[in-house]
Amino acid sequence: MGKLIMSHVCHPDHPLAQLERVRFDDLHVHRRLAFSAHTSKLPSSEYLRSTKVWQAESYLALLEMVRAGLGWATLPRQLILRELAAGELVELQLLAYPHTDWHIGVDLLWARQRPLGKAGRWLKECLQARKVFELDRMGQATTL
Repeated sequence: MGKLIMSHVCHPDHPLAQLERVRFDDLHVHRRLAFSAHTSKLPSSEYLRSTKVWQAESYLALLEMVRAGLGWATLPRQLILRELAAGELVELQLLAYPHTDWHIGVDLLWARQRPLGKAGRWLKECLQARKVFELDRMGQATTL
């Protein structure tokens, strides 16, 4: 269906927010707030490891934890655009990836063994007609 950009963020008063460029070692000494479904399953997430991890089962819960200053998290940028614009959150600039956004794919899945009903077919068609995309930091669309 497309791709979303994930952003590493924290509260403006968090120590990480004071750093112009954040190293992996900087991340490791602070509490990571993690989406429980992704905690150990994401590829190339070695820099996300932390000795202090709190988990939540929804991105909205993580957002509230970050807004409360409890740590840093990786959240879908589309979810936090308002908070970033208002200065309620700060996007961390990773030293190792200064010009690269983290894209994740958004897929539409259904069981072919069970035929979709009328509502399921309608929803599938609506979702397929609307690509998930946004512009990365270079101004390029994440989905063709």
